[in-house]
Amino acid sequence: VTRANIETDCEDWCVPCAPHTPGSIHLPWKGIDGWYIPSPVFIARVLGEFPEIDLDSLIDRVKLKAMVGKVVENRVPTVMSIDVARSTTGDETVIGIGNADGVISLTAMRVNDLVLIVGKAIEILKANPSIMRIAVDAIGIGAGIVDMLRANGYEVLAVNVAEPATWNDDYFLNLKAQIYWEFKDRIEAGTFALPDDKLMREQIEALKPDFGMSGHRVKVKIEDKEKYKKRTGYSPDRAEAAILLLHC
Repeated sequence: VTRANIETDCEDWCVPCAPHTPGSIHLPWKGIDGWYIPSPVFIARVLGEFPEIDLDSLIDRVKLKAMVGKVVENRVPTVMSIDVARSTTGDETVIGIGNADGVISLTAMRVNDLVLIVGKAIEILKANPSIMRIAVDAIGIGAGIVDMLRANGYEVLAVNVAEPATWNDDYFLNLKAQIYWEFKDRIEAGTFALPDDKLMREQIEALKPDFGMSGHRVKVKIEDKEKYKKRTGYSPDRAEAAILLLHC
């Protein structure tokens, strides 16, 4: 990480604070001169340290509460996410739309027909022509959604969260950990609004970080979904759709 990277990304990586606030650091450079509370990403990427992690909850619940129900001022959606489940009774397929400021809406359904899912996505896309990017969880049956949307002329980002992180892979075990940590940082910085959705909030609150091994290295990951479902009794489908919007 270069000084130019820090100057450019400081507002995303750190939260400004009063001088000498406990846990803060001073960055004296022109343009960002001031005191900041560093995020775990900054601690790992810039300071080269392993940040403290609350294993009971991925995201600070007080800060999450402040962002749930916060209205996205710019109501024009530019991105769509699709978290796919083939079920009529259990897990939900969730289609999210939003922009850089937050999640505008989540549409949840329980269907076992991929054609119906794609039909609903296209209906939402036609009603919102401002949407330019679509991200689909492409693991498993999600690959079928990717293929059908592409066959209908849409450009789709097929996201495989099991792949290596695209940055700071010395810290994050996989892409899922990276994306979830980006979401955590945006929520805790108060810069990504969420809809007033009770199930989504409960699912996000229940997310937990974990650790995994890559060779001989310990890296940060997100609790496995099956372990999450066994512990909570439900799948984090709405949470995943909201988080995926940030990766479009």
